Amino acid sequence: MVSSSAPEFPLLFSVSSVVKGVFPERSKPINAKNERRMRDVGLLLLRFALGGMFAVVLGWRHITGGPERWHGLGGAMSAIGISFWPAFWGFCGAAVEFFGGILIVLGLFFRPACGLIAFVMFVAALSHASLARAQSAVEFCIVAVALLLIGPGNWALGRYLHWRKRKDRPTRT
Repeated sequence: MVSSSAPEFPLLFSVSSVVKGVFPERSKPINAKNERRMRDVGLLLLRFALGGMFAVVLGWRHITGGPERWHGLGGAMSAIGISFWPAFWGFCGAAVEFFGGILIVLGLFFRPACGLIAFVMFVAALSHASLARAQSAVEFCIVAVALLLIGPGNWALGRYLHWRKRKDRPTRT
């Protein structure tokens, strides 16, 4: 004969006590201030990772590559019908990667930098013959567009400078 009730033995601990012990901050209700703070920390980490990668890994290598590398990079513009001055367009793309990455890390001119990086990555994705080779460019383009829409967060140098500028203004009476 099988019993349908749960076994009768005492629990030494409850699930809620384990959760409170492992995640003590989660035992408190999540309020808007904590949620904004965590969002800002996440955006700061994403800005440092993406901007640092663009500035150090991609941008520096491309910008110091010289006219030969710029010519190769600028050849990608033929994917959108621009085939003149490939070295100039390659230098512009390298400069956007390098200086745009620095601006993203700092949080200065954040949305224009994200827009320019998204455009560079879009052109890079179009220039690849297969989707497998364009995968990282597509991913970077999507992340740059998402950051463009979300914004830099509160821990950005641009927000601090804007706040200082507004604080120094005389108030209207």
